[in-house]
Amino acid sequence: MKHRNAALPIEDRIDSLLSEMTLEEKLAQMNQNMAGWRSYKRESNRRLSLSEEFLDKSRNGIGTLSAVQRADPWSGVTREEGLNPREAAEVSNQIQRHLVESTRLGIPAIIAVNCPHGLAGLHTTVFPAAIGLSSSWNRELLHRVGRVIGTELRAEGAHMSYSPVLDIAGDPRWSRVEETFGEDTHLAGELGEQIVRGQHNGDFKADSSAMATLKHFTTFGCSEGGQHNGPVHCGRHELHERFLPQFKKAIDAGAMSVMASYTEIDGIPVHRNRYLLTDILKEQWGFQGYLVSDGCGLDQLYNYHFTAHDPTEAAAQGVHAGVDQSLRDNVYNYLGDAVERGLVTVKQIDRAVRRILRVKFMLGLFENPYVDPENSSRVLSPEHREINLQTARESIILLKNDGVLPLNDGKIKRIAVIGPNAHNIYNQIGDYVCYQNPSEVTTLLQGIEVAARTAGIAVDHARGCGVTDPSDEGFADALAAASLADVIVACVGGSSARPFDTNYTAGGQAIVDDGRLDDIDCGEGIDRGNIDLGGAQQKLLALLSGLGKPLITVLVQGRPHTIEKIAADSNALLCAWYPGQEGGTALAEILFGIVCPSAKTTVSFPRVAEELPVYYNHKPSARKKYHQSPSKLLFPFGFGLSFTTFKYSDLTLSESQIRPDGATTLSVTVSNVGDWDAMEVVQLYVRDKVSTVTRPVKELKGFQKIGIRAGSATRVSFDLNPSTLGYHNEDLDFVVEPGEFEIMVGTSSEDLLSTVLKVGR
Repeated sequence: MKHRNAALPIEDRIDSLLSEMTLEEKLAQMNQNMAGWRSYKRESNRRLSLSEEFLDKSRNGIGTLSAVQRADPWSGVTREEGLNPREAAEVSNQIQRHLVESTRLGIPAIIAVNCPHGLAGLHTTVFPAAIGLSSSWNRELLHRVGRVIGTELRAEGAHMSYSPVLDIAGDPRWSRVEETFGEDTHLAGELGEQIVRGQHNGDFKADSSAMATLKHFTTFGCSEGGQHNGPVHCGRHELHERFLPQFKKAIDAGAMSVMASYTEIDGIPVHRNRYLLTDILKEQWGFQGYLVSDGCGLDQLYNYHFTAHDPTEAAAQGVHAGVDQSLRDNVYNYLGDAVERGLVTVKQIDRAVRRILRVKFMLGLFENPYVDPENSSRVLSPEHREINLQTARESIILLKNDGVLPLNDGKIKRIAVIGPNAHNIYNQIGDYVCYQNPSEVTTLLQGIEVAARTAGIAVDHARGCGVTDPSDEGFADALAAASLADVIVACVGGSSARPFDTNYTAGGQAIVDDGRLDDIDCGEGIDRGNIDLGGAQQKLLALLSGLGKPLITVLVQGRPHTIEKIAADSNALLCAWYPGQEGGTALAEILFGIVCPSAKTTVSFPRVAEELPVYYNHKPSARKKYHQSPSKLLFPFGFGLSFTTFKYSDLTLSESQIRPDGATTLSVTVSNVGDWDAMEVVQLYVRDKVSTVTRPVKELKGFQKIGIRAGSATRVSFDLNPSTLGYHNEDLDFVVEPGEFEIMVGTSSEDLLSTVLKVGR
């Protein structure tokens, strides 16, 4: 068979293979209608074998099999039934051996895994949630995170991650803020690029390389009312300025897989939006990989969006738009019928299958589809845990400190650690994770206990209350422990921990039961109208504050909450997001002054939910003050304190006037005038003062995370060029218009020095 000849160009091999495939075999590459965790079974002696369902559904081959490794409430696979890393590698080999040896053409499968902050499997490295990763503002660190994900994924026999998430978090009521890199397009693009490059690791055929899937293309995080799968009201200018650039940057970095969004944009569901999926992605951008639906997103064309009369018509709409492969959809089972009815041509089928096969050839699957199970020792290795710890350190934001931190003055003898998120593994690690071995996670309480023991400090603990439960039954124990302490550390917030009996829609969205009192109040499908802290947490914090002792509040959460009173009542306030497996150690190191905090917010913190949505890069006509409502954000985008103080000075431009196609360099001196060696995120913002199409009041256009020793200063420079100053005009052409630009640099989006750059004709 010519396609087996690795010396031939990939496109020639694809031509040969397509010529040999029947229509049924082609459709099998496009129709990913089986959950990966159903591909295997455990015998009574614990041995693993392929399931009858897999053997039946793979008769004509399989394009992609996703989530083989999952063991969590969402999949229904228990910890005992799930696969450890070595077993995952062995099952992957069984899958490939069957496909290669027992199907007519022997086409291997791509095995894909959700990896928003680590491989979603047992005994893997779980990083901070993506919103925490973004708070590090550290490109190099996220590249290392991508390397870890790619290495662990390939070690378990998988090839493709469903990550990174490049959605823009436009509304904190939305359930999936935690999966994003925040509210800014430039930041999402810069960090997403590094995750992609880290996962790819240069050579797709290497045993430490995995292909990234960009999701969710596009506008998913900015739906009406912050509702999951809600409609998006977005014109083409906003689409090109806010929702496409980060995907284009990741495509240019080599991404070969893209996942469509559940949303509809201006009445057109993305899964049938040819303008987005074909005209822009494939034709304008030259994307050569394949596009996959989100879980059951194609089915939604006829059972949710109602743009199709039946599954066959929905399948045809997906193919016409450019969806090359389904994900657990039913409608691509009807592709054969669509061809028979003349709704889809064989040429269109060939075009989609070519893209899928191209990725398989690039991965080297036809030469070697197997993995060495010994490589599973790379998963959750000491090196990966150290990278995870550093990531957690740089993801925890210090929002307030009136001098109580760090806890290293020698006067503290007893600490009370209170709250529902102090000692709860699953509340700490976020959504899209599998069951955890307690020995692989350090809770916040455990981290504090270790650090306190070294300092000779006693630690008492009481849960106090739950995340959503209104009961005050635990208050007495919490107040008793707090009354004996010199300092109180309250660990509160939210939770994306899913109960095992949660019910889900066919698309994987949680069915919310408002009568339940589980901790979960965040994560996919758990949208909220009110974003105050849930349950009895606010009442507990008020009582703790009333004791008159130093109160350190730690927010463990997947979205920003409205916490104005909590911030006022706390002597120190930290946002840890979901800090992952090493979060307890990282938090303790910051509390006790072993590590100086360096994280910054990547979403705006509102004062009240009634003013939502809020984001820093709004238009001049937006963000007017509501009657009897505050207009200033509680914590702005890019904000985060340190144990030291940074001073900005001597802002200069190498050229203060340039042509539209010209360039200049902005420089500023950043001085560490405090007593701590520390890292600072230097942020560059631009405002076009007068423009043909309205522009935001400011936009992030650059950032650098730098280390500066106490008492030292450094000069930081940014290049300003057409990519920094330009935008899409009325005709959607990317241009730099002559005029004045305000160039700003500083420590947050609201603490800035500025100068003016003139662009002449």
